[in-house]
Amino acid sequence: MKILILAGGKGTRLWPISREESPKQFQKFLSKKSLLQEAFNRLRPYFALRDLYIVTNQGYREEVQKQLPQLPRKNIIIEPASCNTAAAIGLGAVYLKKRGFMNELMVVVPADHFIKNSPKLIEILKLAEKKFKKDWLGTIGANPSYPETGYGYIKMGKNLGNNFFQVEKFIEKPDFETAKQFLTSWEYLWNTGIFIWRVSTILERIKKYLPGNYKALEKIMLAIGSAEEEKITREEYAKMKDISIDYGVMEKEKNIVVIPADIGWSDVGSWFHLRNALQKEKDSNVVKGKHIGVDSNNSLIFGSSRLIATVGVKDLVVVDTDDVLFICPIDQSQNVKKLIAKMKEEEENQKYL
Repeated sequence: MKILILAGGKGTRLWPISREESPKQFQKFLSKKSLLQEAFNRLRPYFALRDLYIVTNQGYREEVQKQLPQLPRKNIIIEPASCNTAAAIGLGAVYLKKRGFMNELMVVVPADHFIKNSPKLIEILKLAEKKFKKDWLGTIGANPSYPETGYGYIKMGKNLGNNFFQVEKFIEKPDFETAKQFLTSWEYLWNTGIFIWRVSTILERIKKYLPGNYKALEKIMLAIGSAEEEKITREEYAKMKDISIDYGVMEKEKNIVVIPADIGWSDVGSWFHLRNALQKEKDSNVVKGKHIGVDSNNSLIFGSSRLIATVGVKDLVVVDTDDVLFICPIDQSQNVKKLIAKMKEEEENQKYL
């Protein structure tokens, strides 16, 4: 089994901590370790270093090496540009194929997720290693704990045995009332974005559903190890469709299985999701740094050197860095992307991105 950790995203919704030069996967949101280190450390005790791979952007190579010095450099796969998960996963797959792992089971794990129950995740991966059929595409579905409207959902179908279920359909980001209904039914799971398949199988499906990507990946694979590897990878990567593996492959394929799992999963994709992942009691604050508050609750407060003092605030995000103070209602934290887009249009504010 080969593990592919995706670590090339920008993480704009966690600005101003996550920035272009040092995005969220390299930041220490949950502990004294970065999200990337957390992802690596939960897998490292169970897998040999030679079986762990990182796919990241060209600009982040040095940071990956710095944070994971024990990882062999040849196991860091470099994207010349950001082109979404279908391209990143395809690139990882052709590297594994080139190295002779065509029939190996390949697990794709995002670097920026929060998982409370790591042993349960490992238990599932070990089960898949023994029981996963060659032609399956698989994903892990998390048991939902609240009516989240920002996640995708999976509806389970036929029980295939060994805790594998046929995927009946994917549902993208339902409204609140629909999400509440999903919460009451055992059939619906959060889509974690953790994928399982054979290297050969995912390449076959990319060829079927994203033929342009597959042609580019074939040329990249032929160039791996040659003097022109970097040049050809850059040229061919620019030709690939910018699309997620979910939209590009998974939602078009019928032969998909899901493994339901209570792993304490959260996509740390926004300040709202981070607050939910770290909150120990309902309505309590999540605080990093110095804070004193009166009648202040259910907020996420991230500071640096200065004391943050609050009176009578509720459901806020307050993030204080050396050069930016960011405040917003926590239920609007998804709109950080709009703020980033506005800042990109204003030259005097681009230095803060």
